[in-house]
Amino acid sequence: MGGKPASNVVRTTISIPRQLKTRMDQAGEELNWSAIACAAFEAKLDEVGRKRRGTSQEGTLERLRASRRRADDADYQAGEAEGVSWVDRVAEVAELRRLEEWRAACGTDWDDVFAEGDDTRPYAAGELLHFAIRPDERGDRHAARTFWDELLRDGEQGVAPRPSFVRGFAEGALARWQALKDQL
Repeated sequence: MGGKPASNVVRTTISIPRQLKTRMDQAGEELNWSAIACAAFEAKLDEVGRKRRGTSQEGTLERLRASRRRADDADYQAGEAEGVSWVDRVAEVAELRRLEEWRAACGTDWDDVFAEGDDTRPYAAGELLHFAIRPDERGDRHAARTFWDELLRDGEQGVAPRPSFVRGFAEGALARWQALKDQL
């Protein structure tokens, strides 16, 4: 996707069988292999952690944190798929350019946009994304809610999407835009 990697992300190398790599390449879909691998690593670490801990408060907190990570990962992946779908179905070039500009302007603060539990910000992540792609509606919470309601018509209406979903949406849309924009 370009740009600097997030400050809480590290790059590592793993070895996989050649046949598996061939099958991955032939999948023919835009899959986030890093996210898929992370989910597998988290699941294994959760399993190891369950074997090691008893019923202490720290053990309970560790288990609940792992549960939150799994939920966030599922939200991110659902958002990522919805972002790609949005690009394919209805996104306008101007919106995609503004989304790209917003990502660049955020720079290393990108992670902070999607931080959970920050009650000091005046707007939620979904509102910020909406205002970035549609600046003429900046500050209009109703317009942002309508955007998400129309986009997620099968979901809960009037409920703001979780920050992990919004991040997945933004990054999925940006990845799809990057793959297509030079062909316009």
